[in-house]
Amino acid sequence: MPRGKAKSNPDSAPSDNENGSKTPSKMAAVRLALGTLGYDAKPPALDDHIRKTWGLEIPHNMISSYKSQLKGKLKKGGKGGRRGRPPAGESSVSKDAGGNISMKDLQDVKSLAGRLGIGKLRKLVEVLS
Repeated sequence: MPRGKAKSNPDSAPSDNENGSKTPSKMAAVRLALGTLGYDAKPPALDDHIRKTWGLEIPHNMISSYKSQLKGKLKKGGKGGRRGRPPAGESSVSKDAGGNISMKDLQDVKSLAGRLGIGKLRKLVEVLS
């Protein structure tokens, strides 16, 4: 039986402070602090910056975890490195390299025969073989 609609995470959306300004989520706060202080900054320095700027208290181990996640996204370029078979038509090695003839090969030979003529195409094949 369905559990119902998922409840929103209070840490995911900006919320109003008592002064009316928007506070970012914890992950966004760490991302912004890393943008300001750089990826070499240690969790205590990031925590101080986040407390002074937004008034959020984030444990150091959570900051470290967020920092690792954000670094991982930078390495992958935002796309999850999926393994497995490549989609059809995008393989790097031709499947018919073992001597099988594909429809594209036949179409290419037909277009060559139309441009060169069958006699010249035979001579070309004899020279190549």
